[in-house]
Amino acid sequence: MRQSTQTDAYFDIIRQRIADGGYTWCKQFGRLLRQDVSEADDPRLLDVGCQAGQLYQIIKDIPQIAYNGIDIEPQYLEVAKQIFPEIASKIWEASILDWPGLRPFEYATASAVLEHIEQSDKAFDNILKNMKRLALIRTFVQEEPQYDNFRIPGAPDAYLIKAFSFSQIADIAKRNACTVDYIEDEATGGEPYLIGESTEGRPIWRTMRIVKFSR
Repeated sequence: MRQSTQTDAYFDIIRQRIADGGYTWCKQFGRLLRQDVSEADDPRLLDVGCQAGQLYQIIKDIPQIAYNGIDIEPQYLEVAKQIFPEIASKIWEASILDWPGLRPFEYATASAVLEHIEQSDKAFDNILKNMKRLALIRTFVQEEPQYDNFRIPGAPDAYLIKAFSFSQIADIAKRNACTVDYIEDEATGGEPYLIGESTEGRPIWRTMRIVKFSR
């Protein structure tokens, strides 16, 4: 989602959370990757929707993993380069919808990204076709799919918030020859929570999960 869907205060929040030691979901991703990295032949990672390098803050302490990130929003990337100048050449302004996949990555990650993309099927497929071993996708998954638009107070534009169904995720895994497992999201406790009210006036309840695709 473009910066027009956020307020300037969001950048301050990101900077402060990084300064305070990082995000809970990043730490959880780090533990999951540590459990697998010893088995990997070429542990390169593509962080889809890398924002300001929040995940890199944790990944940098796993020396076997070579971090790379993409984001569609240059303002996020500029913040990442300011905080973590060592990855300036490893992060790019790009969309996963257009990612060429010239060389597959052992690992792929995405947190709170795919539920905001209209062409989410293509995004899932591009991530998984570029993934050789394991993908950790943190997104909303529940029994039935849902589609809502939400506007943050003070932001110019609304943005899409999907929820994928378990059957949709199963279909994605099947067509990409992956197995799929669900891991409870520690940041939200695996419980449904109220995001707010949609632009149509409906309450938006979602359950965040970590979807682990493997091959």
